[in-house]
Amino acid sequence: MKNYKTDRFDAQKATESELKAYYDFFMKILEEARPDDPKRPYEKFKKQILNHSESIEVKRWVIREDELITAYVILYFQKEGENKHVTEGDIFVLPEFRRKGIGTFLLKKMYEEVIKENCTMIDFSEFSTCSSGSEFLKEIGAKLGCTEHINQLKIADIDMKLMDEWIAKANERAEDYELE
Repeated sequence: MKNYKTDRFDAQKATESELKAYYDFFMKILEEARPDDPKRPYEKFKKQILNHSESIEVKRWVIREDELITAYVILYFQKEGENKHVTEGDIFVLPEFRRKGIGTFLLKKMYEEVIKENCTMIDFSEFSTCSSGSEFLKEIGAKLGCTEHINQLKIADIDMKLMDEWIAKANERAEDYELE
């Protein structure tokens, strides 16, 4: 397996061009994973990655080919609470760079970090629209934990007459409660 060069990606210390490269990478990933979603505005994306809870330590690494980010790994370490032994993590690889050992290489990077943090389990997420993620997780021996489904409803498709009927029925059934 090729020995890829990983760079620690600290969003707090990143230059504007590094943040933009990360944004471009992530938008390619989301384009594949959530093809019906509009592209997230750069400023909103930047705000999201620069602000996070102080109870979580976020560690990121990227692999680049020239200035293009081709792969990325993220780990979320709990600093408070009872589940400090569990970390959440994700590996993303651009489609044209998959099946080259990059995910496995980044998995080793994750392993080194979780051992340092005394974690015994990594929870991964996967997109149902990207079969490569579930195939990779199956290949490395990950077992299905809990599943989450994201359901999308276009606002224009909401039947407001039905909503009004439900609100009226709720008022009849729960006189002691108020909907605001």
